[in-house]
Amino acid sequence: MRVICKMANNNIEITQVPWYFVPPLWDKIKNYVCRGAAVGGVPFLKQIERLKDGSDSLWVILSGEKLEWRVVGAFVTTLSEDSEGKRFVGVSNLAGSGARRWAKKMNDLMVEYARANGCDFVRCYGRRAWGRLLQDVAVVGEHENGHAIFERSAA
Repeated sequence: MRVICKMANNNIEITQVPWYFVPPLWDKIKNYVCRGAAVGGVPFLKQIERLKDGSDSLWVILSGEKLEWRVVGAFVTTLSEDSEGKRFVGVSNLAGSGARRWAKKMNDLMVEYARANGCDFVRCYGRRAWGRLLQDVAVVGEHENGHAIFERSAA
């Protein structure tokens, strides 16, 4: 799924990255993926394995115009099921700069992605500060590392 969002004078593109594009992009995204992994994400080496085997999907957040795009964020999604059998999109390893410009669009895009994949909700793991940027989310728990678990309905 690919969505281009234009906001004010800043173009923001949020796109899912197929595995074969990850190695050439790695130098531009590794800082975000590693930073996100440190805050409640999947451990780095396990994350690479999961991206490679297709269990997880990498997304990048780009800012710019035409051929002058630059990476401003990244995150990983997993399609999963909770203990009650409800399907959800798990968002982890979320990190970036200038999040006020793209957090709402990313949050809305994940709801669209959840609906397209037959999921009931979106679950995001990260710092509590994300709660101020992600609209319509509720803190539903605490990750083992002390960071928050957020959820938003996809209904």
